[in-house]
Formats: sequence, C-alpha cells, structure tokens
Amino acid sequence: MSTDALNTFTDLLNNFERTVTFLHRIDEQAPNFRSEVVARVRASHEATRDTLLVDLIPALADAEEALNAANSRATEVQASVADAREALEEIELRVEIGALEAEDADAARAPYQAAIDGVADALAEVELEVEGYQSAITRWETLGQQGGVLR
Repeated sequence: MSTDALNTFTDLLNNFERTVTFLHRIDEQAPNFRSEVVARVRASHEATRDTLLVDLIPALADAEEALNAANSRATEVQASVADAREALEEIELRVEIGALEAEDADAARAPYQAAIDGVADALAEVELEVEGYQSAITRWETLGQQGGVLR
C-alpha cells in the first residue's frame, strides 16, 4: 500500500497543529491587543482550522482504511508463515518415517524456508506502516481535543 494517505493526513495534521497553536497564542496575547483586532485574527485562524477540518475528516477515513488494510496484510503474512511452518513439519515427518529421502527433503524445504525468511522483512515493513498510521491517528485525537473539535 502506498503511503500517500499517510503523507496527506500527516501534512494536514501539521497544518492543523500550527493553526491550533496560533489560536492558543491568540488567547495568551489577547489582553495586550484591542478586542476587535483579536476577534479578526481569531476568526481568520478559526476559518483556516475549519477549512482544514473539511479535508482532515476524509483524510482520517482514508488513514483508518489504510490502517485496516495494513493490519489485514500483517495477518495474511503471519498466516503464510504458519502455513510454511506446517509444510516444513510435514516434510520432516515424511523424512522421519522414511517416505522422503534427505536429498528430496532439502529441495522440498527450500521454497517454504525461503517464504519464512522473506516474511520477516515483509512483516517488519507492514508493522512499520501500521505504526505510522496508528501514530498519526493518535496525534489527530490529541490535536482534535486541543483544537476544541473533539471531546
């Protein structure tokens, strides 16, 4: 799966965080400025926040969908390892009972062992993707609360 959804979501989160920071700073600085000025600056940043929300909500849905897909891929990868290990165990049993010669067993083991060896890298990649999406979604929950759009 492409990281486009994660990159888009992260970019929107960065902009949202910046806007929320501005809103908090406006509150801090409000006593130092005329109320009309504070209201105009606040309104413009709230409008920016609201515009970002229009894009953030569908990007969140895309990120959640990508997270679910990555979790499914992780499950599939783990299942393929289980299947390969079972096939290796079957080969070992055939060798033990004499139904399969050692030379033939080596050839039979090779694709299953290669599958197991290759899965470690694939699983690490998928787990990294899952972690990225989970981290971004958790960040959204925190920022949404700080920005007053989530409870």
